[in-house]
Amino acid sequence: MWDRGVPAITYSLRGLCALEVSLKTANTDWHSGMFGGGVQNANHLLVLLLSTLHDANEKVNVDQFYDDVLELTEFEKEQIKAMGFDEEKLKKSLGLTECYGSGNKLSIP
Repeated sequence: MWDRGVPAITYSLRGLCALEVSLKTANTDWHSGMFGGGVQNANHLLVLLLSTLHDANEKVNVDQFYDDVLELTEFEKEQIKAMGFDEEKLKKSLGLTECYGSGNKLSIP
């Protein structure tokens, strides 16, 4: 929804994905200081794993993730631009100083 009071048809939303991750390091709980860092901490390992889900260009780093994603047509891009999206207005309404996306700008084609 671009703005209150502006009719909209919404399509091409991001889908949902769920997964469960289990990590096991030692065969029992150990305080990381007891072994001087010689035993991998499962929490640290999970953070490292999650940090690889996007590459340096903010693209999802999962094989085949984009295989069925269709590119916007030129007509669709023109229609989106014609809607008059105002990023500054959005940031102000959400209390943000920056948006997330390509170069800290929303990816509006």
